[in-house]
This record gives sequence, C-alpha cells and structure tokens, in this order.
Amino acid sequence: MKKTTEGYLKMIRLLQKKNGKVRSVAIAEAFGVSKPTVSNIVKRLIAEGYITMGGDYAIELTDKGLLHNE
Repeated sequence: MKKTTEGYLKMIRLLQKKNGKVRSVAIAEAFGVSKPTVSNIVKRLIAEGYITMGGDYAIELTDKGLLHNE
C-alpha cells in the first residue's frame, strides 16, 4: 500500500471520529493541499475499494479501508 493511501485512510478515519461526515474539502484543509489533488486521490481510493462516496458527497471507509487503517 502506498504511503499516500495509508495517510489518506488514517486522515479519513480521524475526521470521521471528529466530525462524523467527511468531505473532500475537509481532507484538503487537513493536508494543506488543493481540492483537485484530493479529488484525484479520492477517485483512486474509490476505484481500489477503500472508500465510498454517497450522494451527499460524504466519504466513508469500506470494510477494506477500515481493515488497512487499524
């Protein structure tokens, strides 16, 4: 697993615990990167099965994402 993937999964989990719902803008702010940067990584994480994104753009870890986050 790439360090980037691991870092994003950990940040998503942290933000979920803190705020409940996680959106790309919160991840961008946490890492100090642009929203397009986060958007590209989020698309990859969805394709790899680590996260899902609902109709309200909330990001959630899948079982696979949670497994790699412990």
